[in-house]
Amino acid sequence: MSDTLSEIIATRIVPHVAQHVLQVDAQRASVVVDGVQAFAGGDKFLSGKVAVMVCYLLTQAENERKCDNSALMRSREMLSWLAPIKTETWGILNFLNGLYLLKEANLLESVVSDDTLKTLQTNLDWRTFVNVEDLTLRNLPTNYYGVAFGIAKYRELLGWEAEHVSQPIFDRLMSHIEHYSQQNGYMDETEGEGRFDRYTVLLPAELSALLTSTGVAVPERLRSMLRKSSEICLRLANERGHGFSYGRSIGAYGDTCPLEVLSIAALLGVLSDEEKRLAYAYAVRIMRKFIEFWLDDDMQSVNMWEHGRQTDGYRHKGRILGENMSLCWQLIRVAHHFAETEVKYASAQLDLRKLATHTPKCQVYRFTNDHDVRALAIIRDGSHVFSLPLINGGRGVTGEHSQHYFWSTPYLPIPFENEVLEVAPGTHHPQLAPRILMADGAELMPIVYLSDLTHEQTASGCKISYTLPHLCQVDGPAPQANPSFAADVTYSFEPGRIHCDMRFVPQTSVEVTDVRMDFATFSDLPAVQKASVTFGEGVIKQIQLNGLYLEKVEYVETRKPYHTSHGALKWNTCFVNDAISQSEPFHVAWTIDF
Repeated sequence: MSDTLSEIIATRIVPHVAQHVLQVDAQRASVVVDGVQAFAGGDKFLSGKVAVMVCYLLTQAENERKCDNSALMRSREMLSWLAPIKTETWGILNFLNGLYLLKEANLLESVVSDDTLKTLQTNLDWRTFVNVEDLTLRNLPTNYYGVAFGIAKYRELLGWEAEHVSQPIFDRLMSHIEHYSQQNGYMDETEGEGRFDRYTVLLPAELSALLTSTGVAVPERLRSMLRKSSEICLRLANERGHGFSYGRSIGAYGDTCPLEVLSIAALLGVLSDEEKRLAYAYAVRIMRKFIEFWLDDDMQSVNMWEHGRQTDGYRHKGRILGENMSLCWQLIRVAHHFAETEVKYASAQLDLRKLATHTPKCQVYRFTNDHDVRALAIIRDGSHVFSLPLINGGRGVTGEHSQHYFWSTPYLPIPFENEVLEVAPGTHHPQLAPRILMADGAELMPIVYLSDLTHEQTASGCKISYTLPHLCQVDGPAPQANPSFAADVTYSFEPGRIHCDMRFVPQTSVEVTDVRMDFATFSDLPAVQKASVTFGEGVIKQIQLNGLYLEKVEYVETRKPYHTSHGALKWNTCFVNDAISQSEPFHVAWTIDF
């Protein structure tokens, strides 16, 4: 197995993506990847993602003095064919990135004809998704300001825009961060609703990489944000190469997030010498996982959709070719950023024992300081790294990004770890977070309205507590506070055990129909007892309940709502209580042994 990122890129990533580019060159619009006709699959970014790889492969050939006239002509014909194909946002940014690579290599004029350039200058524009009058986005999350900025900056460098057109877009994004994130410097993807997910951590890296690649100094404010993101990513370091495990758009992209953050942080000197060593060793694990797990030899493709796997509807399988291109392009850029670090740390080992010894068992990162808690706790237990996101999710935006995030399973305030405690994307199961069904039809959950967060290190682990002055009604498109109950929640993490205690206190005259909670797991061979289930195989050994009784244990491996990014969950355990007192507080407590 290769020990350096450059070796992995040269021996596995570049040959993989080059094979797809050759296939597109030969078959054009009729190209099929694992049964999907790629250019008819609904991928709005595809032509741009193919284009950047065409440009990259050509510049690499030029660097290695393998670029002959036939290579130039094939690239010229492909870019001419790709130019009129409509592409959006990320596709535009990728296409422009590729053109700038050609310009930097003095190949642009010989590879792209004047007519093709005119077509591209018209089609590749940030104004297609940003309102020029007030610089508002058209039904897109806030991270798309970064995409718009990159497009505008590349247009400037190509001579298609006046200088500094990109600056107001960059300023608009930074203003959003300042307004909604207070002094903490973490980006809320919504207009103050509190969605702090993978993009919160990733955005400073994306922006810093864009600025660096276009020759612009990274401002101190952004470097400070990148530093905060780096601390979270370093805290996630693990031998299996897992990245982010919660929120939207994770899976393979959850893994590449720490790569993007730590690589540009290393390049910009944001990390200490010891942190660079850890970052590089972690990056090698992530890339190894990519080639061993995400690349499927039988499919000749990245696999995020088959054999029990699934991802958000946003990254549907119709985008299979584009996902191969964009993920490989991310890895190539990461290796480029890490190139200087690699010379010094190619033999670095990921010493998890040292990491566990020299860092707290639990680290809490506060995204906001106001009454509504938004934070992330990362808990280490031996080789396990659990994430406990307290991030709400927000209502989302209209269009394809509207998923009612605030109560979707990947945003619940519960522990996550890939291949251990994992949930299906785009679902709304009451996984480890009870749902209270009221007689009037309202459904309530202990989410969104979190306050009074405390955490402490204990002799063997840590304890995290918060309160909810009211619960959230989840049967609508946006969070709605319901005064029927207040709640107190306490998590206790000890070696091999997670315990959660939730106390619900009626605040008004209430009538509860029942309380339900699910627990879906990869573990197998369940043995059912009165209020617990023991598993004969798998990481999770047992779940015990107090306050709810066991209703049923279902085999769900063949059911798509239980397919996660890393494979199918096997069993779903359902707990219920339909005899809740109408006036007295009640508890729901669970304990997981692993």
